[in-house]
Amino acid sequence: LFSMIAAGILLHCVYLALNGGATHVLKLPWNERKAVWLLTSQKTLPVAITVLSYLPEEDVGEHGLIAIPCIIGHLSQ
Repeated sequence: LFSMIAAGILLHCVYLALNGGATHVLKLPWNERKAVWLLTSQKTLPVAITVLSYLPEEDVGEHGLIAIPCIIGHLSQ
């Protein structure tokens, strides 16, 4: 349990660090930088794929095909 919590926190910190650096490189104004930094650091796609992996394939269909709307939805946000 501790390792799962630590992995979730580490993933979020990595996203924050990478996206913070990217917004700095893009030289965005501070208000836009904060918004982009926080919104791009959300880990909704990994959570969606994890939940999807626990659903039985006979109820939802093939996991690979069902993941496509999750990925496209994440990219279009």
